Amino acid sequence: MIRLIDTHSHLEEIQDLTGSIERAEKSGVSAIIAVGMNYESNRRTLEISGECGDIVVYPAQGIHPWNLDVSQLEKNINSIEENIRKTKNNH
Repeated sequence: MIRLIDTHSHLEEIQDLTGSIERAEKSGVSAIIAVGMNYESNRRTLEISGECGDIVVYPAQGIHPWNLDVSQLEKNINSIEENIRKTKNNH
């Protein structure tokens, strides 16, 4: 079977995450790059990355331009850096 990688997903927006992951795995998906868009999305993406069984989920932390609030930019960048450090230390 061909192994696939989903290179851009927003897993935190899926209501039936468990079912979606199971269907992806049955379809040959072996890894997913889960893209964060804002503070909450980045936090949830990191949580999900440890919950998906045999599928490897790579959390991509970021700020989508639609979610860019210049007054919160420093806070968001700091939280992304903190998330990256935590993830790096856990692997």
